[in-house]
Formats: sequence, structure tokens, C-alpha cells
Amino acid sequence: MVESKLDNLPDTTPDAVLVLAAILGDLRSFDVLALRYRAAAYRVARTIAGYELAEDIVQEALLLAFKALPSIEEPDKFASWLYAITRHVAYRLGQRTRQERAQRVELDEALLENSTVLAQPF
Repeated sequence: MVESKLDNLPDTTPDAVLVLAAILGDLRSFDVLALRYRAAAYRVARTIAGYELAEDIVQEALLLAFKALPSIEEPDKFASWLYAITRHVAYRLGQRTRQERAQRVELDEALLENSTVLAQPF
């Protein structure tokens, strides 16, 4: 296992330093950022899309943030950047889930209307 250059740094390492280290390949630096902001990102996701989807949203947002890390323009604003990604993912997944529910309801109603077996009592 490769030792991180940040293993000996305190938890108060500025976000900008962690972002730049992560961009240069120090995965532990991104881990520190993810741990630092995961709970707040979860609250953002939960507020927008609900408890059921919040964890999936945060995982996807962190993955997207990691992939896009080299494109961050202001490394010291990592938290705001991550929250924006989280909000975008939450709205997208929330909308998809609402559409899926609407389609299921339509299908359920069609099945009940057109099925004699389902309409009969036990």
C-alpha cells in the first residue's frame, strides 16, 4: 500500500490542499474530503429526494466529483461544488423515480381493470 503524504497532516488540512493532492493522485486526500462532506451531502440529497434515495445519490455524487476533480476551478470551494453536484444528481434521480412510480401506477391500474383473476376476492 502506498503511503499518503497527508497521513501525518491534521484533519484541519484545507480543502484546496486536499483537492490538489487528490488531482495529483493521492486517493487518501479524496477520502478525507469525502468523509468531511458526506453527511452534509446526505442531508442535501435527503431533503431533495427523500430517505430512500439519499445514500445512492451521495455515492453517485462522490463518484462524479472524483471523476471531474481535475475540472474544479476553485479548489477551496470544494464543498459548494460537491453540493451542486449532489443537488443535480438528486433532482435527476428524484425525477426519474417519480416517472417510474407514475408508470407503475398506470400499469397497476390497467392490470386491475383488465384482469378478472386479480379483481376476484380470495
